[in-house]
Amino acid sequence: VMKPTCVDVGYTTYTCACEFFYKTDFTAATGHDFTSAVTPPSCLDGGFTTYTCSCGFVTVSDTVCATGHNYMKTVTEPSCVKEGSTAYVCACGYQYESDFIAPTGHTLEKKVTEPTCLDEGYALYSCACGFEYRSDSVAPLGHDFAEKVTAPTVSTMGYTTYTCKCGYEFIGNYRFYSDILDNAYAGNALVLAEGIDVSKYNHPVNSDGSFAPIDWAGLKAEGVDYVILKVGSSLRNGGTKGGLESTFLADYMGAKAAGLDVGVYFFTYATTVEQIREDAKLVLGWLKGLRFEYPIYLDLEDVPKENYYPSQIAAPILTEMCLEFFTALQAKGYYTGLYVNNEFLNNILQTENMIELFEIWYARYPSSGDLTWDVEKYGAHLGMWQYSDKGSFESVLEIPFDLNYAYKDYPTLIKQYGFNGYSTEN
Repeated sequence: VMKPTCVDVGYTTYTCACEFFYKTDFTAATGHDFTSAVTPPSCLDGGFTTYTCSCGFVTVSDTVCATGHNYMKTVTEPSCVKEGSTAYVCACGYQYESDFIAPTGHTLEKKVTEPTCLDEGYALYSCACGFEYRSDSVAPLGHDFAEKVTAPTVSTMGYTTYTCKCGYEFIGNYRFYSDILDNAYAGNALVLAEGIDVSKYNHPVNSDGSFAPIDWAGLKAEGVDYVILKVGSSLRNGGTKGGLESTFLADYMGAKAAGLDVGVYFFTYATTVEQIREDAKLVLGWLKGLRFEYPIYLDLEDVPKENYYPSQIAAPILTEMCLEFFTALQAKGYYTGLYVNNEFLNNILQTENMIELFEIWYARYPSSGDLTWDVEKYGAHLGMWQYSDKGSFESVLEIPFDLNYAYKDYPTLIKQYGFNGYSTEN
């Protein structure tokens, strides 16, 4: 028996021993029993269905055209240094770029950093993309120092504070009070300026008893370079005597207006350290806000003579009184000196201490005209000599004046060190 197949009929074969045979009982072919497999179309290839029979016969049909690429578009904008483009990407993996746009170039923002004392200045050019560079360099400025002078006193060292606006500061130019006093006296060969000293009693008197103004411009024209004004004296008798010299402020304004350099002296009646401490407070109040090109002198020559000697005021006490007065004024930036006559210098004061510690204004009127200063005996600190009390001037005929020589350039010294109101600290 031959069974039917997909394409062939079935039948039965009858065979005799004589080899005769025949076929009968034919059965129709079964036909193909297909299983199908669909191949879908892709971007580039068509789709189709594959039919496969168990007999091994295969046939393809139901073809479908290729779909073509289905692109997703991604736009990349141009940047400062990279070109822009559009990327076309298909799900199949195929892709390409197109629509190219040139780079935009950097858009730079300029930020200027000014130079400082230590660091250079420059301009920083920055782009939003992160690119930056420096240019336009400017050298560091270096420190610009403001100078504040702290003047030396008889008990403290002086110095200069140099402060820059950046905050950096240092202290230098240390100096001692003795440095200022040194080499004041020029062996009486070099008189640097000629001056007078003035109290209210050097004024002409009006008919009503008041003091008339001094012709300061006239004195200036006659060769007067400077004036030492009496600022006042100790308060006495419960404050009814002494105090600010009545002519002081008018004299100060008049002398300054005439172009004269000005210093002052204070006449003390103190007999104790406590009393002269109060004197110093008075003087500081009177001097506040004014400027002086010559020292602030203490005159203690008229302390009652019975008080000069050790039974009343010993020489060390007088030295201590001077120190108290000078230290108080020097602490406020004033340059001080001691007015002293020959008797005081030789017989009353502690001469060695005085001439080493203080600026000396020496009062002595030699009949011979010899103004030689005994450097061996008194040291080298003579700054000014009152050599006569009989000075006369055409400007003020009826009044005699004390005459003085200055052996030291006080205006330059005082301004250099910031004394007497020329300092920023007063």
